[in-house]
Amino acid sequence: MATLHSVLALYGALDDAVVALDDPNVTETVEAFLPGTTGPGRQGWFGDIRRFVRELSVDPDQTEFPSRTAALREFGEMRSDTEVQEDVGIEPVEMARLLYVIGAHWQLTGRAEEERELFANALSVAVPGPTGLESDSGGQALLDLFGGDLQGQESFLEVIERAANEGLVSEELLLYVRSASYKYGIRRDACGEYAVLKVRYFRDGLTVDKVKKVVDPLNWDNCCPFFCDMKPIPKTPDSYGWSRVLESISTLCGVVPGYRIRTAIKYWKGEKDDGAFVNYDIDDGRANTTDDGFTVLDRGYISFEKEERGVRITTLKEVKFAGVPPLATLMFALIGGYAAIGEHMLVDCALNPPPGLVGWKVSVPTGKPAKPIDPTVCASAAAPAPCGCQQSFPPAVAEAVDLWASCVTEVSTEYAELVNHWAQCGFDPTEMAEFGAKVSARMATDPWRIFGLMLGESPQHKGH
Repeated sequence: MATLHSVLALYGALDDAVVALDDPNVTETVEAFLPGTTGPGRQGWFGDIRRFVRELSVDPDQTEFPSRTAALREFGEMRSDTEVQEDVGIEPVEMARLLYVIGAHWQLTGRAEEERELFANALSVAVPGPTGLESDSGGQALLDLFGGDLQGQESFLEVIERAANEGLVSEELLLYVRSASYKYGIRRDACGEYAVLKVRYFRDGLTVDKVKKVVDPLNWDNCCPFFCDMKPIPKTPDSYGWSRVLESISTLCGVVPGYRIRTAIKYWKGEKDDGAFVNYDIDDGRANTTDDGFTVLDRGYISFEKEERGVRITTLKEVKFAGVPPLATLMFALIGGYAAIGEHMLVDCALNPPPGLVGWKVSVPTGKPAKPIDPTVCASAAAPAPCGCQQSFPPAVAEAVDLWASCVTEVSTEYAELVNHWAQCGFDPTEMAEFGAKVSARMATDPWRIFGLMLGESPQHKGH
C-alpha cells in the first residue's frame, strides 16, 4: 500500500468533515488537532490537494485518496499480513503522524463503539512484537489510551510516553516524538504567499560525519519515501558552482503511472564550525530540463552541527505551487513529507545508511560575480547564501512587504558582498548578527507597525 497517500487521506478526512458537517463541535475538535486549518478561508484545503493531484495524474482513478474507513482498514490489514511489527515497514516519522491522526478521528467519532474494532486494528500496526493476540490487545489498549488522554497536539507527547511505558509503541517512536519540533506558517513577500516549514531535531549518538554521508540531495530518494527520484542535471555544477538535480516527489512513488511533481533545483554544500549545511533553491536553468513548472518556489536548507551528546539538525523549507493556496501547500508539505528529509536522515538513514550513497564533497565557488539582489523580485539567488538568514513570518498586509522591501534594498549591496564571503569562508553567525543589527537600525526609522506585522511566530509542535 502507499503509506504516505493513506496517511494524507486520513488528515484530509478531518478537513472534509469540517466542510461537510459545518458543526461547531466538529470544527472545535479538528482545530485542537490541526490548529489554524478550520477558519474561514482555510477549511477546504484537502479539496485543493485532491484537485491538483488529479490534474498531475496520468490516470486520476489510480491516484484517488482512500476514504477514512478504507485507509483505516488498510493499516489494519497491513499488520495482519506480517508476522511481527518490525516487518510492517513504517518508519517512526510516518508512524507518529499516523497515530496522531487516528487519535483525532477517534475523538471525532465520539468513540463510537461500532467502530472500535476498525480503529483498534489500525492502531495495532504500531504495537511491537508478534502479530496475533498480543498486537490485537495492544491496539485495543492504545485506543483506550487515546480515547481518554489524547485531546490535541499538546497532549500527544505525554500519551506516547505512557504508551511506550506500557509497551504499546516502540522506543524508537518515542525517541522521535521527543526529539522533533515543528514551526510552520505562511509567509508573504515578493514571491506572494507561500508555505514555510522549520523543523529541529536532536539525536544522541549521531555524528556529523554520519549525516554528511547521506545528506547530499542525490541520496534523498534513498532516505525518504516522498522523494521518488533524484537525477543529476547535465552541466553540473553550474557557472557559479551550484550542483544541479531534478527532484521528483509524490505520495505515490511506488505507483505507476501515479503522479509526480518534478522540480529542477540547485544546491550548495558547505562546512561551518562543528558542522555543515546544504542550501537549495530553484535552478536558474529549469526551462532547459524536464521540470514541469508546477513548483513556483522551492528553497531552503539543511543545517547540522555537533552538540555535547549528538547532532542537532535544523531544516527550513519554503515552497509554493502554481494555482494552489498556501495552506493546501503547507499541509501537503508537512504531512506528505517535504519536511521529512531531515527527519529520515536523523531517525533512519544516517544511523542505517543504505548502499550506493553519494558521499560528502563541499561545493567550490567559481569566482563568478554574483548578480545584484533585488528584494522586490521573486528570483533565485545567484550565489550560495545560507538560506534562512532572515526569519520567516506569518501572513501580513501589503504595507509590511513594501516596508521590508524598502528596508532591504538599502542594504542589498552589503548583503551581496556577505553572500560571496560566506560562499568561500562558511557561514559566520557573528557576521549575520552584525548585519541584522544594521537592518534593524534601518527598520527603526519606519513605522513601528512593521514589528507587529513581521515578528509573529508560527505554532510549535512535537513529532507529528
